[in-house]
This record gives sequence, C-alpha cells and structure tokens, in this order.
Amino acid sequence: MTATPSAHTVAHTVFDRTAATYDAARAKLIPPYDRFYTTAVALIPFEPTAAIRALDLGAGTGLLSAFVRERFPNAHLHLVDLVETMLDRARRRLGGENIEYTASDYGTEPIQGQWHAIVSALSIHHLTDESKQNLFRRIHAALLPGGVFINAEQVAVSVPGHALRCGPETSVTSPLRCCFERSNPSSKRWECGNPAGISKRSGKGGKPALWLSMLSTLRHFHRSIPSRSRRTSSRLRLAYTSWMQVIKIVALCIIAGCVYGILHDQVTARVCLEYFTVFHPDIFHTQSPTLLALGWGILATWWVGLLLGVLLAVAARAGSRVKLTASQLLRPLIKLLSIMASLSLAAGIIGYFLQGLGMEYYATAIPKQIRHTFYADLWAHTTSYLSGLIGGITLCIIVWRNRSRQY
Repeated sequence: MTATPSAHTVAHTVFDRTAATYDAARAKLIPPYDRFYTTAVALIPFEPTAAIRALDLGAGTGLLSAFVRERFPNAHLHLVDLVETMLDRARRRLGGENIEYTASDYGTEPIQGQWHAIVSALSIHHLTDESKQNLFRRIHAALLPGGVFINAEQVAVSVPGHALRCGPETSVTSPLRCCFERSNPSSKRWECGNPAGISKRSGKGGKPALWLSMLSTLRHFHRSIPSRSRRTSSRLRLAYTSWMQVIKIVALCIIAGCVYGILHDQVTARVCLEYFTVFHPDIFHTQSPTLLALGWGILATWWVGLLLGVLLAVAARAGSRVKLTASQLLRPLIKLLSIMASLSLAAGIIGYFLQGLGMEYYATAIPKQIRHTFYADLWAHTTSYLSGLIGGITLCIIVWRNRSRQY
C-alpha cells in the first residue's frame, strides 16, 4: 500500500517545481500587483530610515521583502521559507547584505529572535486553522514592543450593505490590509485595520466573506477603521521614499562619473599635459596637472553622469514591478567603470604606438616630439566616451530586462 503524501510534502514539491515561474504567476494572479505589496509595507509604522528588524514568513522568492527593503533600506531582513529553491531566487534578487535566509517550516518550528515587524504575503492561508492560531501566538511573543504583524492576503468578498475599501477603488478581489499591533510587552491587545468590520461568515450569494477575526483566541481584540489621513500619509511616505531613491540613483551616477573623470584625467594629464593646455580651452589658467585633471575631470563628466542617472533611474524604477535601489546599482556601476577604464588603457597604448590613423588633424598644434603621447590621451579619452555611451545604454537595458524577468 502506498502512503499518502503529507500536506507538508505536497507543498514542498509543488513550490520546488514552480519556483522558476512563481513571480510571473503572482503578477497574473494579482492584477493590482504593485499596490498589493506597497499597501502591506505602508502599514509598517516606522520611519523609512529606521534600522528595523523584519521577519518574512513564507518569503518565497523575496517579493514582499524586496518592497520592505525598498522602503526601509537600513532594515535587517530574515527570510524564512519551506523551499530552498525559492530562497535561492530570493538570494539572487536581494543579495546577502544585511539579510539572512532560513529554509524551515514556520508553521511548526519556533520563531527565533525579536522583531519590529513580522510580515507574510499569500502564505499563511496554506495552514490549518489550528496551525494559524498556534502561529499567531508565537508571532505575538516574538514581537518587540510597538512591533507589528502584517499578513497580506487576496480574498473574494461579498458583504451586504458594505463597500469594501482596500485601495483607491472598491473591487471584488482586493488586497487585504490587516495589521496586528502589539502596544506593549505584557498586553494582548491587538489592533486590526478592518475596512468593513467583517467577521467570518458567508456573504450574499454564497461567496465567502472577508475574515479578519484570525486571532479569535485572544480575548482582547480591537477593530478600527484606518483613517483617510493615515492612508494619505502612507501614500505620501511611499512617494517620498520612491522619489528619494530616484534622486539617489541620479546622484550616484553623477558622483561616479566625476570620480572616474578625475582619476582618469590624473593619469592622462601626466601622460601629455598639452592635451589639456593646448587641445582644450584655457579656462582654468593653470599648468598644474593635478588641478587641470580635477577641473576637467568634473566639467567633462558630470553631465554624462546626469544623463546616465536619469536613464538608469527609469530602467530601475519605472513600472509596477519591484523597484531597484541606488545601493543595488552600485556594483553594476563599478563594473561598468572598470570596463571603461580597461578599454581606455588599451586604447591609449594602441594610440601611443600607432599614432594618427586619421586623427592627425587634431594634433596640428602639438609639437611633433610629443605627439605620440598626445595620441595616447586622445585615444584613451575617445574610448572612454564611446564605451561609456554604449556601456551605459547596455546597463539600462540589462537592468530593465532583469526586472521584467525576475520581478
């Protein structure tokens, strides 16, 4: 007789097999994809700069955690999921900086540590009612004073006499916004953002009503309707955080461009000073290679960084998918600048030995005895601009395509 596989085994098998297509499925199953996750994250009642500790239960490929980190870039995140394959994709999405990953069954195993926020999305519904109650008790005990538990689910709703408002509009399937708040270490008082004050029962037409009384085992349970001002404040905070990331990306590109230009020119100014004093207009009125490299390094590259920053910000943050932060783009930028520097060096060496090759026109004002060094500088600078142009456009395309594939 063949043993019937347990629910635990079935869930592990299903999610292990579907890890590669999980993100794409979420985008199809949740039409208000971006609003679903941002609504949940907006309920975390801490300043965006706070170094909170956040635990993501049933983290999957890291979708919800990506939104948490976007709003709280200084947060310490811990992702827990049953399936290691899912966590592997989360590692590729989020990296390892200030993030931990644990493959375990949060439905049965203890919750380690204390947390400012414990979050979950589209996962806890897999548990039985008894397992949910046990989990909620463990979550309550693991929250720091003032901490919150946020469970984001999408459910079908039909409530006679009520208009369910979970977002800008009312819909049959809307993101469930529910937040349980622990006000002090000894209290068992929880607060829940219940848009309609609905309990578990069948709605009109036999459709399931919205169930928010998930902590029925706790006697002190308070329901309140989130005020319009609180919702507006959350949207403003999210908009502020999002635009700050755009500004950071643009600023990062400008700074990176200027640093590269200064270092690049510190070398080329010492190879051929006349490249700056003769070939360029005399706007700095100095013969110092250090000062010339500093001035031209900034003047000739800040606008390149600005253009790249604007394009990269669009590629990293436009659309409804999970947005990338400036810190996530730092490593790709460093790789781009490293490639540019390598190509520039190679081009400078080629220009030094080959000289001219159709560029003699530019060297008419340069003494013949130093033209080989001038050509080295000319080739190096020209290659830097061309490789920066091609590499910058390529980086933007890669960032956009990776978001399309992974988010």
